[in-house]
Amino acid sequence: MPPAATIRYAMRRWKRGDFTIGPKPKRQRGGERLQIFPLWQKPDGVEDWQLRAILDCHWSIPDEILLRECRAERERLDREIAAMLKSQPPYFVEKEEPQE
Repeated sequence: MPPAATIRYAMRRWKRGDFTIGPKPKRQRGGERLQIFPLWQKPDGVEDWQLRAILDCHWSIPDEILLRECRAERERLDREIAAMLKSQPPYFVEKEEPQE
């Protein structure tokens, strides 16, 4: 999945309430800091720390709604395949006898 699509999906999950993020973390002094250079425009009203927290939650918490939809679709397809197989006439596999 492209990074922008991942961020859009994570934002959609956050907005529908799949997870919450805590308050802004306190800034740590000293040490090396990772420099991030934006390659696209982030969603309006979302700060960098919020976006990082949203992505952390998105990757660590399974999307139960999507999983439920996938399970339902798999069960539907299983039923459809079972009905197709049931409608087929039975067939037999004959064993070949060794020739002498």
